[in-house]
Amino acid sequence: MDGLVEQVRKNHMEMLTEAIGQYEKSHRMAERNRLTWFHNDYGVFVANAGVTQEQLATRYNEIMGKKKRADKK
Repeated sequence: MDGLVEQVRKNHMEMLTEAIGQYEKSHRMAERNRLTWFHNDYGVFVANAGVTQEQLATRYNEIMGKKKRADKK
């Protein structure tokens, strides 16, 4: 059971990291404000060292809130 829970957490972290990375890249955010970086060798976004899943979830919710407000206009 622990292995399943850990795999679900890992998949969730990867999904958040990819979504946030795409957003940060498309908005050309300054490095100091980014939670992610693009790993050229693997072709994926990676969370910066020390970034927690809670921080990623908070940023993701901020992004989705901005997107929803923009869609309403």
